[in-house]
Amino acid sequence: MAKDESAFARIILPKSNNYKHYDVVAISYDRVLTESGELTPIGTFIEQLPKVQQPLLFITRHSAKLLYLLNERYKNDPTWNWGITIKERDMLMHDSPVPGAFMKMESTVVDTFGWKSGVINHRAIDPVVFYGREFYEIWKRTDNPVVRDLLLFGIELRNWCRANNLGIRSTSGGISSQFLRQERFYPESRRKVSRYINQRARENLPGNYYRLFVPIDPDREYQAYYLDQHAAHHYHAERTLFPNANSLYAHGRFKNIDLGSVVFPTTWPEFSGLYRLRLRIPQNATVHEFSPFTHKLWEESFDEFIWSSEIQFIKDLGYQIDGVIAAWGSIEKDEGIPKFAKWAQGELEDYSNASWLKPILLSTYGVLAMKPRQREIIRKQSKSKQAQPASTFICGKEIHGLLVGATGKDKKIEPSIVNVLQRGLIEAATRAESLGYAHYLTSKGYKVLHIYADGVIIEDEGNTSLPFLPEPWRLQNHLHHYKPINVQAFISSEIDKLPGGIHAYSGMELRPFFKSHRNRPYFTPEEIQWKRMYG
Repeated sequence: MAKDESAFARIILPKSNNYKHYDVVAISYDRVLTESGELTPIGTFIEQLPKVQQPLLFITRHSAKLLYLLNERYKNDPTWNWGITIKERDMLMHDSPVPGAFMKMESTVVDTFGWKSGVINHRAIDPVVFYGREFYEIWKRTDNPVVRDLLLFGIELRNWCRANNLGIRSTSGGISSQFLRQERFYPESRRKVSRYINQRARENLPGNYYRLFVPIDPDREYQAYYLDQHAAHHYHAERTLFPNANSLYAHGRFKNIDLGSVVFPTTWPEFSGLYRLRLRIPQNATVHEFSPFTHKLWEESFDEFIWSSEIQFIKDLGYQIDGVIAAWGSIEKDEGIPKFAKWAQGELEDYSNASWLKPILLSTYGVLAMKPRQREIIRKQSKSKQAQPASTFICGKEIHGLLVGATGKDKKIEPSIVNVLQRGLIEAATRAESLGYAHYLTSKGYKVLHIYADGVIIEDEGNTSLPFLPEPWRLQNHLHHYKPINVQAFISSEIDKLPGGIHAYSGMELRPFFKSHRNRPYFTPEEIQWKRMYG
């Protein structure tokens, strides 16, 4: 009997060890520094590379440029091969005349490269692509030459991956997604969450929550306290009840939620997941501007999607639950995410909240909500009969290869570790915490200026004392000349917050290209960075 491959695809098997050792090499401008301390001109190193007998991990602020130079030198070598993927990112344009305008940015991710005859595949990590920000935003600037700082970063990242049995990958998500299959967090095989439930949850993700309570006025500044939730996502992930994928189902009128029929009289204390509830606002309710449903404040009764991690908060505001229309989740607990969150907080303490480590650990929650995608990679050579000729741009030059992987809209694959319900429960808990604390502060006479993702900004009129700071709250900063730019961004003398923006590429010229392997316009940060670094 033939194996049912679709059935096997629905099972997530735990893995114990993904680590493969790489010697670290750093490249900055035209200099190459190895772990042994040898400093070599890049041209000389490129000539010597085919003779290297161990896999190398290249740390460079421009891995695509490195690949371009290697390909120019060895493109006629029949054993030379490489693989790259295109990583998309929506970048918020804070200076755009259109509020909330985004620009599509595409980065070239160099996965592996090498020579087939030696079966040695090298890897590269570009901090700008890996983190979406400049290198010295994630690595403390020192008096060392840049190439040495890059080498030290690569060694620390490599050693951390070795200590945690993680395969080294070219993106933060590629590393962090491995935690969702590790034996120490998920020792048993588990079922993949259905695409239908993931899509329903994805449509109702709370996202990073923002609320601005003062008008945007370029001439108005404030003195303020910025209070934030310390390690917010880890804190709530450790304490939130998550549904077990093995017993996760849809309940009630989940196919026809708009028919208006209540199926169950009330929610279940042991249940975790997403609800479709009928809510009512009694006349004596304390609902006001800190409700998560400001668009329905004046409706006496309405239906709404509610996450189980925010049920208690909406009850505290005075909402009354008149029934459950549908639910997606389980009464059995998932213990993997809380275990990971507790461990991650310990890692951050051990590494003194290292800026290079925090995004990798947080990315674990991000990959829980990855969208179905086409598994595409461009290779120099491929044995696949379905491979198609393709090209992309690196440093303004067209590079040719073969597009390998599923193509077409019907070929999008959802990664097996995706569990959007878990991501939504963490976001909802973080939102409820911020709204609840803002509600409390207002009741104590403080003026809330801004609810900022996992923080609350209150006005300091000069003699305003700090409020009570329960867990996980802390004073993040005392802000002078605080000025909101929009609901998501602000500037001040101490810090600026520009989420999702193009600050990693500030000062660089954005130049569009009108051809890619998907035949649409895109911008390349690599070209921008190359232009700034090398002219």
